[in-house]
Amino acid sequence: MPDTEEKILNVALKVFISEGYADATTRRIAQEANITEMTLLQKFQSKENLFRETIKKIQMHF
Repeated sequence: MPDTEEKILNVALKVFISEGYADATTRRIAQEANITEMTLLQKFQSKENLFRETIKKIQMHF
């Protein structure tokens, strides 16, 4: 089972792809990951940081 950060990154990727960066919200990502928005922000501090980490994760697979 993935840890919380991995779970958030996986969900964030899906939300960013389906809704685009501008329309994706940390609230929506947290809901989809079944965590609180506070937990998400404690791990990543902001949507921008979360997006950067999501991109890094994608780059690691290439």
